[in-house]
Amino acid sequence: QGTVQVIALIDKCMAALKNDPYYDILPMRYFEGRTLEDIGVYLGCDHSTISRNRSRLVRELAMRLFPDEVVNEMMQ
Repeated sequence: QGTVQVIALIDKCMAALKNDPYYDILPMRYFEGRTLEDIGVYLGCDHSTISRNRSRLVRELAMRLFPDEVVNEMMQ
């Protein structure tokens, strides 16, 4: 049951980012295993734009999934 709860939490946090114009980077990279270059071609962006937005989205996802850990890390 713990795994089901974790998956539900991830789904909820991912859904909160769904309206971001670069949202597709996350499932394409982490669920489909596509390269940043391939994602860039699909979205019509260069590699650096994809890389920058991937990092931003991962940070936002981490803040939603692990808020206490993110705050503690920022305080150090």
